[in-house]
Amino acid sequence: MEVPGTARERIIALLSVALVFLLARFGAAQLNAPAVIGRGLYVLAVGCLLGCVVVIALDNR
Repeated sequence: MEVPGTARERIIALLSVALVFLLARFGAAQLNAPAVIGRGLYVLAVGCLLGCVVVIALDNR
């Protein structure tokens, strides 16, 4: 399956989404949300960062 866009565009999108998840985690902590929500947002952010690594690895292949 081919994902449209250049590797640079995909990395920018993934980093942007990771930043949004981390900001949402901060907001959830400020609103005293349950810990599971904060952990879930953190896991999603780390997943986006791992996605960046995969995009770079596939682009260099």
